[in-house]
Amino acid sequence: MTLNGVGSGTVLSNIAIINGDDDGIEFFGGTVNASNILVVNAKDDMFDFTQGYAGACTNLYGVREAGYVAVTSDPRGIEADGNLDGNSPSDINQANFTINGVTIINNANGVEMSDGIKIRRGATATITNAYLFLGSGALFGDVVDLQDSKSDANDATSITAI
Repeated sequence: MTLNGVGSGTVLSNIAIINGDDDGIEFFGGTVNASNILVVNAKDDMFDFTQGYAGACTNLYGVREAGYVAVTSDPRGIEADGNLDGNSPSDINQANFTINGVTIINNANGVEMSDGIKIRRGATATITNAYLFLGSGALFGDVVDLQDSKSDANDATSITAI
């Protein structure tokens, strides 16, 4: 599901995205708030935030099931970029979003997710109540990664796990 510049007047709640061929849900800019979003077996990232997204999400749940092997070169639970994938760091409206309650589960035996949570390229994230879990034989390259060759996460980024 791709959201491009969706505003806060939109209600986005109680959605399941199953067996997608790319990211589960992508927030490209906008200020929409989302709640109760389930992503199962996304081939790439479960939750992707970029292009100046400035909303709030509550109760995100992403899972790779045992036996699910489709994968891109760098799948993540959460991927967040500033604006234009870090190519315009001086642009206003860098991604600055909030998540309260996120669960990332990798149960795919032998499948490595690059990162559980990746915040980079000027993005600012405030994440509370994060829970990450690995099943038997599943891997995260990094559980949380705030660095990138183009630029790191904004220093105001905060992640609290339960």
